[in-house]
Amino acid sequence: MLAVIVLNWNGGEDLSACLRSVYASEDCGTEIVVYVPDNASTDGSYQTAQREFPQARPIQNGGNLGFSGGNNPGWRQAINDGAEWIFFLNNDAVVAPDCLKRMLAVCRDNPKIGAASPRIFRGTPKTNPHGESVWFEKGICDFSLFCPIDHVAATEAERASVWFETATCTGCGFLTTAKILAETGGFDEGFFAYYEDVDLSLKIQSKGLTCAVVPGAKAWHKVSQSTKHEVSPSEAFYCWRNLYHLGRRHVKPEGQKLFVKQYLSRAWRQMVQDTRRGQTILAQTILQGCRAAITGHSGQRPPRRPGMVNRVIVKLLSALMTSREIIRGA
Repeated sequence: MLAVIVLNWNGGEDLSACLRSVYASEDCGTEIVVYVPDNASTDGSYQTAQREFPQARPIQNGGNLGFSGGNNPGWRQAINDGAEWIFFLNNDAVVAPDCLKRMLAVCRDNPKIGAASPRIFRGTPKTNPHGESVWFEKGICDFSLFCPIDHVAATEAERASVWFETATCTGCGFLTTAKILAETGGFDEGFFAYYEDVDLSLKIQSKGLTCAVVPGAKAWHKVSQSTKHEVSPSEAFYCWRNLYHLGRRHVKPEGQKLFVKQYLSRAWRQMVQDTRRGQTILAQTILQGCRAAITGHSGQRPPRRPGMVNRVIVKLLSALMTSREIIRGA
């Protein structure tokens, strides 16, 4: 049995489009069962999906548990129901009819693959039918870089292959086995949102397995409809906090001092850039995320604005930038 876990939080019409694409999937040699855990949506999307797709198995989480805490009840229930394979799919994504069949075939034929993602395009099959704009086809994870976690372009040879290795898979479309999830514990709920898929990818690789992309398997992602993507303060907080937790967990002991130094340097440079652009709230939130990381905070972001210390530091930084510009122009 292949369980498709579609976490929902105010997914609107996107959720119905997502489920419709899954149920249009070609036969992949095993039963496909869809689970829809819901993080206490308030837009009626969960109820609409239940009416339109009564065969889907609903799970009420009782609150907004984030990506990690929202998905984990789904795969645990699926394992109890006898699932062997688990595919996590964003509620604003759709899959091509042969996507699941292609991915499952590759993973069955290559036991060393512990997790796999499809090639994911931006938009929808209607707005991007030829895949001209790619959202994910390969992931990197290099803690020595300014942007340690990122999506990068695959090579032409990789795109023409049946599958190829990637440093990370994406939670937008993430196939693995029930056995691996049981052994790793699934997504770390301390992350709440952002980089929990990177963490799981690294845990899977630490077991001697490979993360893969199956380029012939295609999906489309409307790309962060909940944040309407420019970087939001919420995203900035989770990314900077969780990046620190990732590094502290996965960087080797001899590299920890350098990682922390580079992390703080990156954060400072990003705060300077945001302050120069007049985005002081974003700069304050980055500082809040860094402070939360270093003090060991995990889970959901505290429901308050950045504190007085954060605001004062960013105001001083802004004044310093203004003074430099005045001096240069004198």
